[in-house]
Amino acid sequence: MNTTFAQIDGSGKVVDIRVVTKEFMDSNPGLYLGTWIETFYTEQNNPRKRPAQIGGSYDAERDIFISKKPFPSWIFDEQTLDWKAPVSEPTLKYKNKVYISATEWYFKDLAEEGIYDVYWLWDEATLQWKPYGDHY
Repeated sequence: MNTTFAQIDGSGKVVDIRVVTKEFMDSNPGLYLGTWIETFYTEQNNPRKRPAQIGGSYDAERDIFISKKPFPSWIFDEQTLDWKAPVSEPTLKYKNKVYISATEWYFKDLAEEGIYDVYWLWDEATLQWKPYGDHY
């Protein structure tokens, strides 16, 4: 069965990702030089917290993958083992984290009246959350 492997450089940075069988990797060592770590994508079998991401890193001591830092100002939270903004997220009554791409995401706040959705996007230039969308 195919699974996902991440190639790790000497500093722990993820430099490549491949979906292959373990048997294929073992029988073709010339194609898979260096250090390769199985990533585990599924929710029920994910001992490494999250899937590997090129540009992210592998923490060998914790045996987890760490996502690529989304913005220069963000700091690593040792409690959640994930990146967070340097200022608190907006306090929203209804909140969903919505991903646009590997480097962009925002919070979706369902307005109290249910008339429209409010979107919050991190603004790296001002270091704050800003409303985003057609109604602003």
